[in-house]
Amino acid sequence: TQTKIISRQSCVLGDCIYALILGAVMYVQHSKSYGEFLTTAGQMQSLGLRDGQWWRCVTALTLHQDAAHLAGNLAMGLVYGWMVSNRLGTGLGWLGITLAASLGNLLSGLIRPDGHISIGASTAVFAGLGILHPRSWRR
Repeated sequence: TQTKIISRQSCVLGDCIYALILGAVMYVQHSKSYGEFLTTAGQMQSLGLRDGQWWRCVTALTLHQDAAHLAGNLAMGLVYGWMVSNRLGTGLGWLGITLAASLGNLLSGLIRPDGHISIGASTAVFAGLGILHPRSWRR
């Protein structure tokens, strides 16, 4: 039907935006000009989080160590992002993934020791999987 075609196009658009954001951040992160600053400013640091730097819960989702790290998170993130978007709608789906992943980083940052640092969209990948799991029980 017409609604399904629009929905599929919207799901693809959401995935493209996800890939574009992660790719663009990776490019800047590994540039000589801003790379070190961007990584330090955006990585999830438990101590920084407890000092009130709440944005680290979100910004760490966009940073990656290397191309292999990015590729893994892109591959699974695109699959789960499309599936969540297909079920909930693109906006609500990606908002849910981002909020759940940020909450995951928040909880992780609060319980980890002061020196804990993390980066990557793996939390978002698992958030997508987590959103899909209970919805599959309803079927």
